[in-house]
Amino acid sequence: IICQTVTDNVDILKIMIKEIKVNENINDEKFLDAIIDGLKVYNENLEDGIECIMILIERMKKISNKNWKNILRLKQKIILKLATKEYSEIQTRILVAKLIVRTITAFRSNDRHDVINRLLNKSHHSLLFLAYVFHDLLNAEETIDNELFLDYLHKLIENHSSESIVFDLLQIYCKQNLDQHEKILKLLENENKQENLPIQQTNQLLLILKLFPDSISTTEIIYKAIIKKAILFFESSNENNQNIDEWMLSFEQCTTRLLTQIKSEIDLYDLTKHLLKYFKIFTINSISLLKTLIQFFVSQESFDQKHLSKLFANFLKHKNFLEQLSSSNCSILVDILSLFVSHYDSKQSSITIECSKHFPMLLSIYNPTLSKTNQHTLACMYTYEKHGYSMKSAFVWGEAALKLYSTTTDTKNVLLQASKLEQIMSLLDDRMMMKSILFYPVTRRLRTIEPSVFEEGDHIYDPAYLIPVFYHSLGSENVVKCQQFVEKHCLAYCLMALSSRCGLLRAVVYNCLARFEQHLVTQKFYCKEQILTMLTLLKQSIKKSNLKLAPIVALFLSKLVDLFTHPESKMYRTITRFLLKQPYIDLVHIPLFGELFHSASTEYKYERGWILNLLKHGIKDSIDYTLCTKAYVFKTLMTFYNCSLCDDSTKIEILNVFHSTSKLQDVLMSLLFDYGFLLWLQILIKNCSSESLKILSLIIKNLGLRLQSIDNQVQLLEFDCLLMLFIRRLKNETTISSSIADNVMSTIVKYQERLKLSVDIQQIKHIADYSTIVKKTSLLSCFC
Repeated sequence: IICQTVTDNVDILKIMIKEIKVNENINDEKFLDAIIDGLKVYNENLEDGIECIMILIERMKKISNKNWKNILRLKQKIILKLATKEYSEIQTRILVAKLIVRTITAFRSNDRHDVINRLLNKSHHSLLFLAYVFHDLLNAEETIDNELFLDYLHKLIENHSSESIVFDLLQIYCKQNLDQHEKILKLLENENKQENLPIQQTNQLLLILKLFPDSISTTEIIYKAIIKKAILFFESSNENNQNIDEWMLSFEQCTTRLLTQIKSEIDLYDLTKHLLKYFKIFTINSISLLKTLIQFFVSQESFDQKHLSKLFANFLKHKNFLEQLSSSNCSILVDILSLFVSHYDSKQSSITIECSKHFPMLLSIYNPTLSKTNQHTLACMYTYEKHGYSMKSAFVWGEAALKLYSTTTDTKNVLLQASKLEQIMSLLDDRMMMKSILFYPVTRRLRTIEPSVFEEGDHIYDPAYLIPVFYHSLGSENVVKCQQFVEKHCLAYCLMALSSRCGLLRAVVYNCLARFEQHLVTQKFYCKEQILTMLTLLKQSIKKSNLKLAPIVALFLSKLVDLFTHPESKMYRTITRFLLKQPYIDLVHIPLFGELFHSASTEYKYERGWILNLLKHGIKDSIDYTLCTKAYVFKTLMTFYNCSLCDDSTKIEILNVFHSTSKLQDVLMSLLFDYGFLLWLQILIKNCSSESLKILSLIIKNLGLRLQSIDNQVQLLEFDCLLMLFIRRLKNETTISSSIADNVMSTIVKYQERLKLSVDIQQIKHIADYSTIVKKTSLLSCFC
């Protein structure tokens, strides 16, 4: 009774499915119908519903095994019932499509052909969902009637040309049916004359560009027709079209693909001008499209400078420009500014734009961190200077720059006030400076225009900006308070920058240190002598011009400066004795590793923690790995980890050291081969604390990234065992943090084929319950 009346109540469906799984006597067709009807609303645990359907089919098979026609009719009924429904969730469509295809492929060849034809004839009920079904059927190399299928494709393209599955379906069909290319191309060339904004035509052009990249003449004709239609739409329409975002996304992709292909001139001026007028408020899609159009515009050999200057002026005068400049869309806007500035010629332009006056605006939104937005802004300022527009002074930023430039008009006064080191020091945050030293980006280059991703990038300062600021502010004509420079961790930051891979940046840093020393000699404060001694020893240790220090040694020197300002520290005496021991600093060994790690003093725990912290944050480059190998660091740590003297906090610090090492992909294989790292991890997983699990999951993730590119079966097998042991270890945990679950799930899902990992879904169900990756999709779909 319940089955026949209630199929849209999820709770009742759950009870039914649970009962069917437990009670083997249930094998009636009515239950099957009820669950199939309920799949539409049963989205959360769809795999349970599908599993239940398969169980029921197997039971019915056993009962009526002799009657093949009855089983065939039952399976066809399931397929047609599932295929005539539209499912809102993409994952639901994927799973149901796989169930249908698995059922079809179990038929005999003639029956398969009949079922596929019936699906094609009834395709008007669920056009989009059937695209997933036919995609999987073509993947399974099933034969489909071309005429019926082309009719279906015609309807699908008319209604759903923007869906990604349409491209996937067309791509696999074109690969398997080379003789049908012309017919597919004609289908995609069809023009919908009724639409004002050419959304469908743009989507179809994008499909042509993806499927037939060589058909340049056809795409060029369609592209020009779309531009004309779009201009007519923007001229006649004052209100926002609901589907304009869809058109902009597709048109931007088309323009990006055509950017390198079309060599003939295409006039984009009118379209760009109308876009600027049409959007009273910039959106992310409109800004992205503007950027792509301007890229296309300036890439053409004979673009009109007068048109460019008008677009540049209109862009700057836009009502929403300044407001958006301080929003999340800032990075794209400054990229557009860079494009305009790099191609703007004031001599040939009809409108004069004073580009040098844009610096106060750019500096007011700038903060010298390595966040993506700030890197884009700095790249924009570099572009301005590269094309002859002087920055004059960029020593202050943010609100300070805005106040300075708004209150002072004289260039000399601006330069004089902005170059004051005291004012710059006041803008620096102590905690961010410390973090910038610990997470110093050794790969950052001084003249890098292309923004990159850095660890803790949003919370650390950018050396490409800060180091030149220090250089100018430490000039002999400026008043420098050395004590403030030291206490604000600026000297420590300069010493850490000596580990940079960029030779030009290191050269500027060495000049900064030389200028600072000149100021230091004439001043008096409490730790002057210690700093002078350290700088003298450093000069005597450097045997080569512009020497690159190992990051671990550079961090050690930075920590020395910090200790000089805290004479009450437990490490102060140890460090001063170390400096006075010899007339130089050994730059090719890890300083004080043996003395501090095996310390016999009463503060042995603090000293061991200090050197482990240095290793954790100092290992950033392959040269650090070499120094650690020389000092037997890895052997010492791996041996000490299992010692009874090693407490939990020390174990966590040791794992952090190995996590830092695992980030160095170029030397990671040496750690695996020379130290048996994978076997060591397998041993410690069994008895490690819950706090260590997060660090271990990060190490496993880094190992997975490296092992995907090697063919060593021994290492792959060891990693397979390590992953299985880690999964079993997590079973004992009552709660698992989402970060650990995500690290494990992403490793399993991404590398299961590569690592030959035989994982049962039920085996990792406990981990999956805490994973945000699985919550966004579903556990079963991850393995499909």
